[in-house]
Formats: sequence, structure tokens, C-alpha cells
Amino acid sequence: MGQREDETVDWLFDATGWWLELLGGHQTFRSASVLLTPTPEHFPVDGTLTDEEMALEFFSCVAEHAGVRHWSFVLEPDEQPSVADALAGMSHPLTGPVEHDAPVDAPLAPGEPLPVPYDPAALDDPVALVASFARAVAYYIAGSAPQAYTDDPEQHAYLVDLGAVMLGFGVFLANASFRFYQTTEGMMVGWGYGRAGALSQADVSYALAIHAALLDVNERDVTRH
Repeated sequence: MGQREDETVDWLFDATGWWLELLGGHQTFRSASVLLTPTPEHFPVDGTLTDEEMALEFFSCVAEHAGVRHWSFVLEPDEQPSVADALAGMSHPLTGPVEHDAPVDAPLAPGEPLPVPYDPAALDDPVALVASFARAVAYYIAGSAPQAYTDDPEQHAYLVDLGAVMLGFGVFLANASFRFYQTTEGMMVGWGYGRAGALSQADVSYALAIHAALLDVNERDVTRH
């Protein structure tokens, strides 16, 4: 997060408290939240579906786990998506105005579904796809808060990532936040890496540890995924 480690940890705990309050308090959180894993138990998605159907099915699982299945969303294929940019400022009667990091000229009309951009290529990487969907849902839930946690756009991006972890998707964010990849073209072989989200992999992992501790989840049940 561009801060000293102790400041980052302090921020994670403080922002976790904000999310706990938004999600109904500690007791409600403990009774409703689970640590989600990339398994058929939590994501029973039919592998024979078409790409569009599969994206809808994965998102349906994300919305169900996040408790917003009753909200109206629309998936928008975007080959180079940026969830933060695409969602910024889209106030909506379901979530309320999001003014702290948003241009005022991009509101959604009343009754319009909430847009969720995604990269169709991510269907080959369901963990990254779920992480992206989880961030989008966390963005809208954060926007529904009676009072914003911060007016700082950069901190709000961190808050969205933390929210996705608090909603149960920490394993997905931790695994998708930093990836190495290999490319080949003819006789040439290359390597690279990519990052997703605002929080670093270390910060997401710390947030995941906080989430697991709040739910009394055994460390082995987290690390094996």
C-alpha cells in the first residue's frame, strides 16, 4: 500500500472494523460468512456451458455468496477491463450515490442494472474471474454504506479489495493478485507477470488471515488452497 508495514496493518484492522459494521456486526458476520474455496462445493459450475452462460453462472455464485442475489446486475464483456475505472461514479438507487471517487457525470438511471465488466479471456482462469467479480460486488456494497470510509480514491480501491476478502473471496484474491506466465512464439520463449487488484499479494494474504481468524478457520484449511 506504499506505507510502512505497521501502518498497513493498522489500516487493515481499522478498515476491517468498518466492513464488519457494514455487514451487520461481528455476530452476524460470524453466522453468515464462510471462507469460499475454488471447489465444486462453493462453485458448482457446469463446464459444458457456453462462455456467456459460464460467466453468468460464476457471477451468480459470487452474488449468492455475497448476499446480493436480489440486486440487479448486468455483465459487460470487456477485453481490457478495469473494474475500478468502469465502476467509478456509477451512483444507483440500489447502492446510493458514490461521490467520493466518482465523476458526477456518469450516474446510472434509476432502475438500470449495475454493470460488471469482465474479461472473457478470464474464463480460462476461473480463480481470476471470481476475484474480479468479487471486487465488483464489493465496490457496490461499499457504495451502499451510509457513510464512506474514505474520500481518498486510492484508499477506496484498497477498501474494495478488502471488502472482497471480507465477503469470503480472500483465497481467490490471494491466488489471483500476482501471476507469472510464459509466452511462446515460434522458437522464442518469454516470461512475464501480472498483478490484479489494488492491495499487494502480501496485504491480501494478511487480510485473508484476519478473515480466517474472525471465523476461527483452521490455518490448514486456508493454505491448502
